[in-house]
Amino acid sequence: MEWANPISAGVGAIGSIIGSIGQKRRDRLNQQRQHEYNKELAQFSFDKNKEMWDLQNQYNIPKAQMQRLKDAGINPHMAYAKGTPQNVSGAGPTYNQETTDQTLPTAINPLDMLGQYQSVKQQNASIDLTQRQVETQEKETKLKEIQGDLTAKRRKNPYVTQLEKKDQLNKKYEKELQILNSQT
Repeated sequence: MEWANPISAGVGAIGSIIGSIGQKRRDRLNQQRQHEYNKELAQFSFDKNKEMWDLQNQYNIPKAQMQRLKDAGINPHMAYAKGTPQNVSGAGPTYNQETTDQTLPTAINPLDMLGQYQSVKQQNASIDLTQRQVETQEKETKLKEIQGDLTAKRRKNPYVTQLEKKDQLNKKYEKELQILNSQT
């Protein structure tokens, strides 16, 4: 399996290159979309400002000003004595480029997802292994306790010890008997 490491590294490198190319394309598309959206928003804002400016100009024409002064009962000649009457409205339109974030969500990289999946699987396997080791240790501890109890009981009962010695001698004789029978 020594050939698997270079192959997997090569596949990873190719996937990384493809992912980076895809991300650059998405970034470029995001920039273009953002620029177009900002231009549209700025044009809309400018159009609204110009519309308001046109309305203000209609309001500020001299004939309309004179009529408003007459309707209010003010002598128009007295109002213009200081230069301009105070019933003129604001400044002209401005072109303000608005900005908002219109970027597309980041593309999903399948190799990143595969790596995350493998990482989760590895973590789960590690957790399972740890659980099995704990269970094994618990069983070994119980077995040692039982063996300790049996050893203590045997020491207390000499009859069990004599039976064990007889059993061991019988097994030894049976093996020797088998060896002799096989030689003949």
